[in-house]
Amino acid sequence: MASTLYQYSITQHNQVLPNTHHLLSCDCFIFRFNFTHQLQLFFPQDLIVPLNSIQQSFLVPFHVFFSQTRETIQTILSGTGVSMDFVETLVPEVYALAVEITRDSENTEPIVVPLDLDVLAVTPFDDREQIERAIVESGRVYNPVPGAKSLGAGLKTVNIENLGVSKECSICLEELSTGLEVVLMPCNHLYHKDCIVEWLKRSHMCPYCRFKMPS
Repeated sequence: MASTLYQYSITQHNQVLPNTHHLLSCDCFIFRFNFTHQLQLFFPQDLIVPLNSIQQSFLVPFHVFFSQTRETIQTILSGTGVSMDFVETLVPEVYALAVEITRDSENTEPIVVPLDLDVLAVTPFDDREQIERAIVESGRVYNPVPGAKSLGAGLKTVNIENLGVSKECSICLEELSTGLEVVLMPCNHLYHKDCIVEWLKRSHMCPYCRFKMPS
């Protein structure tokens, strides 16, 4: 699985709100945080799979934010699983915007400054990479011989619903779901058809138990 990519924006939602002084003892930011994490599949088809979504608001006094900027951003992002590299990228940008917004403020009463922080995390995933990696790792130990060219046409496909239990493909480690062609090897191990056909081009052995097929 490739590294997660991040898209983000930090904007002031609207004008400074000066009419909340009766509720506050100091100037505050209100961070309205919107986080979305998606899995981007490339094989066997292009598909976006939603993984996680978070919408939260955080009221942070100016003096706390400016003295503990990194800790504040880490608190807002807690529970998202974002990388520390992304946190380090985000901190100076949020800080710079906050400074710009508050620099010319001349209000004599406490105010609330609403900031929208939107983050989209996209994790690319390509089953072909998993297949290639498994083949390479196998080759380092077993020096595999390709399977016979006729093996692909002779593989036995089965209905996953008839098996009665949840299974996963030992090559790509993804669940064997209904609607996809599933192959039952002579050794009774199950694989996606695309996965095992690609595997047998490089090795004549079952990737799970090393059962030998014709080479």
